[in-house]
Amino acid sequence: MDLNNPQQLEEAKRILLIIFLALLAGQGIFLGVVSFLHSQGFQTYAAPGDVLLIVAALLTVAGPARLRPEEFGASRSGGSAAGFFLYVNRVQAISQYTDSNSRWRVYLSAVILRLAMLEAASTANIGFYLLTGDYTFLVFVTLLLVLFVIARPTSESFEENVLKNRFS
Repeated sequence: MDLNNPQQLEEAKRILLIIFLALLAGQGIFLGVVSFLHSQGFQTYAAPGDVLLIVAALLTVAGPARLRPEEFGASRSGGSAAGFFLYVNRVQAISQYTDSNSRWRVYLSAVILRLAMLEAASTANIGFYLLTGDYTFLVFVTLLLVLFVIARPTSESFEENVLKNRFS
């Protein structure tokens, strides 16, 4: 993708938005289906010893690990701890590439990794709510969805990480 071409630059930004919206919509649809099932009297099961609650809490606590990404050269925070560090790692690797196509692919993979880590934790919590009917899992889902929206790719992040120093 030639990011020197204004049309392809806008297409790259549109691709990032489509990926974000598709992942967000998937979580929303899954949550809607699960909520519908519960409204229709879906049979739930109690997890022995609240094991699922502990696992969900660990997934969610790992999610909002909020470090200042500027210290690591990244432009935005949000995401699971693993997603955050993978994102920062990938964004730092962008400077190794001089051609815009390679820079774009590395940035795209960084964004997808960060959003996927958040989506995985959110989807697991929705699944735990499906199994148990415990509203605590919905609190975790809400927190993760807020973080997911905060972690969305922005034009500023794209320009800072992909377009800066592309001619150096």
